[in-house]
Amino acid sequence: MSKSLPFFLFFCFLFHFIKGNAQCVQVLTSEPLEVCSGGGTTVNILTAGNFLTVEWTPNIGIDDPTILNPTFLNPIDTTYLLTFKGLDQETADTCETKAYVEIKTVQFDLILPLDTVALPCGDTIRLPAQVLPSESYFLTEWQTTSGNFVQGNQILNPLIDDIGSYKLRAIGTLGRIFCEATDSLEVIYSNHHLEIDPPENLHCNQTSVTLSITNVDTTNSFLYNWRTVAGNFVSPTDQAIVVVDEIGEYEVIRTDLFGECTLTQVVQVEEVELEDFDLTISEPSCGNPKGTILVEEIVGGIAPFMYSIDNGISFQTNTEFSDLEAGNYSILLRDANGCNLGKDTNIIPFPTFELSLISKKEVERGSTFTIPLVIENEQVTIESIEWQPAYGLSCSDCQNPIITDFRTTNYKVIVKGDNGCELEANIDILITEPSLFYAPTIFSPNGDGQNDVFTIFPNNKIANGLAQLSIFDRYGNLVFQKSNNTTNQIGSWNGKYKGKEMPNGTYIYWGEIVLLNDKKERVNGTINLVR
Repeated sequence: MSKSLPFFLFFCFLFHFIKGNAQCVQVLTSEPLEVCSGGGTTVNILTAGNFLTVEWTPNIGIDDPTILNPTFLNPIDTTYLLTFKGLDQETADTCETKAYVEIKTVQFDLILPLDTVALPCGDTIRLPAQVLPSESYFLTEWQTTSGNFVQGNQILNPLIDDIGSYKLRAIGTLGRIFCEATDSLEVIYSNHHLEIDPPENLHCNQTSVTLSITNVDTTNSFLYNWRTVAGNFVSPTDQAIVVVDEIGEYEVIRTDLFGECTLTQVVQVEEVELEDFDLTISEPSCGNPKGTILVEEIVGGIAPFMYSIDNGISFQTNTEFSDLEAGNYSILLRDANGCNLGKDTNIIPFPTFELSLISKKEVERGSTFTIPLVIENEQVTIESIEWQPAYGLSCSDCQNPIITDFRTTNYKVIVKGDNGCELEANIDILITEPSLFYAPTIFSPNGDGQNDVFTIFPNNKIANGLAQLSIFDRYGNLVFQKSNNTTNQIGSWNGKYKGKEMPNGTYIYWGEIVLLNDKKERVNGTINLVR
C-alpha cells in the first residue's frame, strides 16, 4: 500500500467533518418564550448568521409557520422545531440547522361572569369584571354607545345608571410581554320584558278572555296602562290583569312611579269561529244501492272535531256516514270548544229496476210454455233485453219468449236500463216426455154427480183415442169391458156389474190406446172404488 493513502483518507474525513459542522445560523434565545394564553403575542427570537428559509414544526397555533417571529393565535404549551436552510458563510455551500424553541403560555384572563346584568329602575350598579392574575399590571377602558357612567370608565368596576351594551378592553403586562383581552355584556332593566300569558281565543262559548302579566314585580310599585284601537275593556285598565271581550291587538305599558323606566308588551286576541265545511256525497249506484256523506275541508274551529247526523243526539269521530238511504240529512259539526255548525244535504234516489224469474221449470215436450220474466221498473227505460243462448226461443230480444225447441237448456237473460245498470237472471228449462194417458186413481159412484164414473183419457197430442177398456176385480173377474170405439171416451164404468153395485175396494183396469200413427199401445193400472 502507498504511504500517501492514509493521509488522503484523513484529509477527506477532516473535510467532511468541517463541512458537516458548518453553521448556517445560530439561535441565541434559549429560555422558554412566554405568550399570552388568550393569543395575540408575537415572539422575538434572536439569531446569529444568515438563512434563507425557516419552518416551524408543528405548524399549529401560529399565523405563519414560515417566518422567524410568528404571532401565536391559539397558543399551547409545547416545544417547536425550527428548521433553517441557507448558505455557509465560509464555504458558501448549502446547509441546514435545526433548533428547538419551548413555548410557555401565561394566563391573562378578562372575566365578565355574566352576559346580562339586571339594573333596577332608578338605581345604579357596578359592572362586574375581573382580570387574572390579580397581581398583574393592567389598564382598562369601558366603552358604550347607549349607557351612562356615573364614575369614570377607566376603572375595572365602574358605577352605571343606565341600560345598554358595555365593552371592556384590558391591557396588561405578564413578565416581559403585553397581553390584551376584550369582552362585553348587556345591561337591562330588572323584569326587562313583560310576560303575558298566551290569551285564550274568543269563541261561541267564551265571550271574554283574561290578559294577565305573569312576571309582576311585587317589590316595586308600577303603573299599568292598557290600550287598544278596537278592543272594549270590561274591567279597569290600570291593573296587571284585564278582561276583554273583543278581538284585536292590546298593548300594555308599565311605568315606575318616578317615570324613569317604561316597558311595553303587545298581545293579540283572536276569535276562533267555526266557519264552514264541505260535504261530498256519494250517490247510490248500480253496484251500491246506498249512499255516503263525507265531511271535508273544515274552515275554522279547534280540533278535534265530532260529527252528527241525528241533530246532535249522538256524535262520532269518523268523518264518513255510510249505508244511507235516499233522503234529506242534517250534518252537525262540533269542535273542541263545543261550537256547532250545521249543514243540510240530501241523497237523491237512484232509479232502479229489478228482475223476477223462476229458477227452474219442467216443460212437457210438445206443450206451449212462455218464459215468465217480470221487470219491476222505477222510472227506468229498458234499453235492451238479450237471451242467451238464442236457439229454442221464439225471440231472443223480447221479455217473454216462447219455448220452440224442446231441449233441456239453461237460459240467461241480460237486461240493460238507461240508468247504466245491467241485471242478469237465469232459468233452467227441463224437458219432460208427455204422458200417454190420464186415469184417476179413485172414483165414487154414489150418484152425487161428481166423479161417479171411471174412464181412461188418452193424450190427444200423441194419441187418437181409446180402443178398449177392461175392469177386473181383485180376484181377476172381468166386471166391465168396452171396445171398438176410437173416441177419447169409449166407455165409462159406473161401478156396477150386471146392474149390481160392486163393493168398495181396488180394481184393476186394462186399456188399449190408438196412437197418432195408428199403432196401439196397452196400458194398465189400479183404481179405488169408494162410495
